[in-house]
Amino acid sequence: NSELLKVTDVSGSEFNMSGGTIVFQKPNLSGGSSIDFDVCGTSGLVNVTGGELQFGNASTASGASFNFKPYASETLPGMVVSGPSGTGSSLCPSNASNNTDTMRLMYLQINAGCTFDHRSNSGAVGDNKPLVLTDSKLGYAFYNAGTYNPRTGQTVFSSTGDQLISGSSAQTFYGLTMSTSGVVTLNKMLTITNSLVLINGILSSSSTYYPILSAGATTTVGSAASYVSGPMMYQMASV
Repeated sequence: NSELLKVTDVSGSEFNMSGGTIVFQKPNLSGGSSIDFDVCGTSGLVNVTGGELQFGNASTASGASFNFKPYASETLPGMVVSGPSGTGSSLCPSNASNNTDTMRLMYLQINAGCTFDHRSNSGAVGDNKPLVLTDSKLGYAFYNAGTYNPRTGQTVFSSTGDQLISGSSAQTFYGLTMSTSGVVTLNKMLTITNSLVLINGILSSSSTYYPILSAGATTTVGSAASYVSGPMMYQMASV
């Protein structure tokens, strides 16, 4: 087969990662029919406490497209989407993923010119896959200097520590779900087009960086355990 890294998903298989970086320079040779990164997340053991997967580097062909297989119950290492300056790589779930598989990553970093897409690489399903970020890198759980396309999927912050939303410019989420025991701080303006769900944890904003709910977006009332600490804007329809 042409997978870049695969651990066969059978009982007795294991994938362990606690540090370091695995760099994938080229996508697999079979395109969408094979998965670049696939570990034993259903029948085997996945134990990730650190480390990073980097898809693309300075020697990667312009416009290279990588994919990975998410597992709803297993957290994968932090992921970095990178590539040659200005014409970077893209990363998305594999076409072996169905429409509801949860993507659980420690963190996500999208470098300039690169793209992360919730839609599976078949282009047929996957628009509402949620992305769950469980940890952070240098404080941030989500950093985007390229293109983030959530489609109709929630971006979920779920950590035992504080996390940061940052990037090179203002960010846009379809939906933001707070399900963390820490504080998520905005380091850029953030527009939420569909829903803000406050389950647990504090979303911290400031007069410089705050969330904007688009006209028609919904939000839960929140509670003493989960609320927006700081300013927030809600855009009203003109009619």
